[in-house]
Amino acid sequence: MSITQPMLDMMESLFKQGKSASQISAALCAHFPAHPLSRNAVIGHCHRRGWTRSLVPRPKPGPSSRPKRIRRPPQIVAAPAPLPPPVQRRPSPPPSPDQVAFQTGETFRFDKSKAYAALPGIEPIDLMDLSIDTCRWPIGENPVRYCGCHTDDGRSFCKTHRKMAYQPKAERSEKTRTSGSDTRRIGMSSLAG
Repeated sequence: MSITQPMLDMMESLFKQGKSASQISAALCAHFPAHPLSRNAVIGHCHRRGWTRSLVPRPKPGPSSRPKRIRRPPQIVAAPAPLPPPVQRRPSPPPSPDQVAFQTGETFRFDKSKAYAALPGIEPIDLMDLSIDTCRWPIGENPVRYCGCHTDDGRSFCKTHRKMAYQPKAERSEKTRTSGSDTRRIGMSSLAG
């Protein structure tokens, strides 16, 4: 759309009065309804003509209708309430039998048929009693409780339950080869021979 000279003259006079691009656009649309201009078109025309706001004096604001703010002296605030005493951590659970066996040098054997039974001498704990340094091995079914033995370095299970959960690689591959029902893990070369 082309802009006419009377539109440019009106735009320049409104710009020099300090009107915003939105106000100029509204005035031009009201005065020239056949040639509506958007706010962005007004900004583009002003920019291409080199008109800047730094050259246009801004109207000074009149006296403020808002009353002056009264500064109050700073209030003295009471000392913060003392912190509550620290929460007492429950004592560390007793070491598991395998930890005792490890410290004494004995070998500890576990029975996989009793994998989900509580370890001897250990009282299982509830879910809400688990912490970062307790064993998370599930014990029983209803309700599910957890081993609760002390763990090393934030691990998930105590040494006994780690032995049940994680098998050495050699033992795992030997079990895979000997089981006849699961042939997916055995390579094709061993089936051909």
